[in-house]
Amino acid sequence: MSLVNNQRPLQPEYIPGSITDRESERKALKQALDTVHLPDVLLHGPRGTGKTLLTRQLITQLEDDIQHHYINCIHHNTEHKALRKLHTSITGENTPQGFHTSKLQRKIEKQLKHTRHLIVLDEADFLLQNNGNSLLYYLSRINKPSNLGTIIVSAHTASLQSQIDERTHSTLQPQRIGTEPYTSEQVYQILSQRARQSLEPTSLHHEALTYLASATQNTKLGLHWLRHTAQNTDQPITEQTLKQTQKQAHHHFTERTLSYHTDHHRTLYKAIRDFDDYPVNSGQTYTKYREHCRKQNLEPLSNRRISDYIQHLKLHGLIETKAHHGGKHGKTKEIQPTSLLQ
Repeated sequence: MSLVNNQRPLQPEYIPGSITDRESERKALKQALDTVHLPDVLLHGPRGTGKTLLTRQLITQLEDDIQHHYINCIHHNTEHKALRKLHTSITGENTPQGFHTSKLQRKIEKQLKHTRHLIVLDEADFLLQNNGNSLLYYLSRINKPSNLGTIIVSAHTASLQSQIDERTHSTLQPQRIGTEPYTSEQVYQILSQRARQSLEPTSLHHEALTYLASATQNTKLGLHWLRHTAQNTDQPITEQTLKQTQKQAHHHFTERTLSYHTDHHRTLYKAIRDFDDYPVNSGQTYTKYREHCRKQNLEPLSNRRISDYIQHLKLHGLIETKAHHGGKHGKTKEIQPTSLLQ
């Protein structure tokens, strides 16, 4: 039971031949890369606005003498993890965990000589949370002699000045390129194009696509919702069909997002969703999280670790937080789930 002819265009990893309404950003990024000395670029904008897609498309079109290295900072969220991934990408060899950071740095510097290299740090917010300043300073320091460029992709940071120290920023001096949220019309065009490539003819009603495009500006969520619905029906998709699959599709989207993380991330998110009224404070969240751990026979983590995991959920756009200082609870955060719909 499915309306899907071709899965690939509905997958988040799919790279289309052209990217809808990102021509000015594409030109700016291409112009920055078409230089003798590769630049450092901060590509920023909300989730689901084409940043990763734009970057991955352009790095496949680089000149032959430029080697590119893609690092997803969700998985490689410390300096050492990112350096291990970079060393593996450069050499094609598995990098032992026991290598000290300074040894990794020396080995990488040897490999970078005589060739231009472009490093993409996607989801860089997860690295910046864990003192990404050290890695960025190292990369900026070896930039000049090695002709090394970086593209730092962020959904939350429009300027690195508040995230890294002055010494690193003055050396890095990244060019900033921003992506704006898609309009409903633009989301409609993107989803319509992918649907034509993926689904049975006449299987998606116009009013259903209009509803979907107006419900979210996040194209990743829109594509996931459409794919989930099309895979679970053999009848043409109407607006009512989308409304019926909305809750389950969003649940699966969240599960996929959290699949990159630990059981404790998923338990924490379930705990946050388990309240009746919002916002809740940090203490209430820690208590509810421990209750869920007991139910799952899971050893609870410290409040400090869970505070870091709360930040991870925020970086994914799954929750909103607001810091409070003073009052009867002292220093705490107000926490509530984020609505994935507009």
